[in-house]
Amino acid sequence: MHAKRSDGSDLIADFTITPSGDTLTLVIEAVGPDAANPDYVEALTTLLRRLSVRDAEIVTAETDTRVLLTEPIARRGRWTCSPRWSASR
Repeated sequence: MHAKRSDGSDLIADFTITPSGDTLTLVIEAVGPDAANPDYVEALTTLLRRLSVRDAEIVTAETDTRVLLTEPIARRGRWTCSPRWSASR
């Protein structure tokens, strides 16, 4: 799935949204060494702003990389969001 800029052009950054109970999980593929997902930062910012406009609550944010896959989850980078994150900050 790709997000679109406000002008309608595609952002080149793959992401998925998966439902799980009463929450959704948003996974954005990171920039790769082979120039995959070059619009990662713009897509992440765009998606977070759109979630904020919809008054979505971000419960947890995590980072994960191939390198970190060998580490326990506690060391990978996980944040419990409180108070609610705002894209306008």
